[in-house]
Amino acid sequence: MQHHFVTTTPIPPMEPKMKLNYAAAKRESGGAGIAILGVVGVLIVLAIIIGVWVVGISNKIVKLDQAADTAWAQVQSQYQRRLDLIPNLVATVKGAAQQEVQVVVGAVEARAKATQVQINPSDPAQFAQFAKAQSELGGALSRLLVTVERYPEIRTNQNFLELQSQIEGTENRISVERMNFNTAVQNYNNSVLTFPGSLIAGFRNFQKRPFFTGDVAAQTAPAVDFGAPATLATPAPAPVVPPASAPAAIPTAAPTLTPAITPAPVTATP
Repeated sequence: MQHHFVTTTPIPPMEPKMKLNYAAAKRESGGAGIAILGVVGVLIVLAIIIGVWVVGISNKIVKLDQAADTAWAQVQSQYQRRLDLIPNLVATVKGAAQQEVQVVVGAVEARAKATQVQINPSDPAQFAQFAKAQSELGGALSRLLVTVERYPEIRTNQNFLELQSQIEGTENRISVERMNFNTAVQNYNNSVLTFPGSLIAGFRNFQKRPFFTGDVAAQTAPAVDFGAPATLATPAPAPVVPPASAPAAIPTAAPTLTPAITPAPVTATP
């Protein structure tokens, strides 16, 4: 049986200089890895901080938007309360035979129907149309109350007095809720229009919301004293027309007097 022997060349021992280079390279690669891990860690921490910051601003805008919606619901509630009082008011006043009252009542009914719409309060065009319709209804109600003041048989009616008081109170509450709504919208708009909220608002499509900018005077309860005696407007005096003067006499020329010519006597000669 034959035996085969494999001879190997022994690896020469690493020189000291090579050992030092290898150790230095190993340390450098280890330091670079630690640096990379450090950078990645810092980026992760920054991403977390930015994420928390973005979520915080986004949640703030959402809360302000919800607050504006809540304020809008309160405005609608008071407008609806006024709308619910109108049929009873019309039924109380409609029995009057005066044509003037009937015309004003018809205007109130028409304005009331125009306000029975649901809108998106974030849409400027719809919001402006709604505010205008409510302002016109408030003006029509004010004219009705002022007109009724002239008719004692209506303004002394107990049902009318109660309805008039409720409408005045509702008008005051409407004014308060409108101011609260404008305040909520202002806070929301400040958040979505200023930096850094504007960045998040643009990304999440939060838009600027409109204010109530209509005729506030039309929403104010009319100051009508139904206990005072009715005063009718005094008609303006008719203008004084001067009497027509007689036509001036046309001057005539003085008559020309022609002197009479007396013929001289004729003397006959013999």
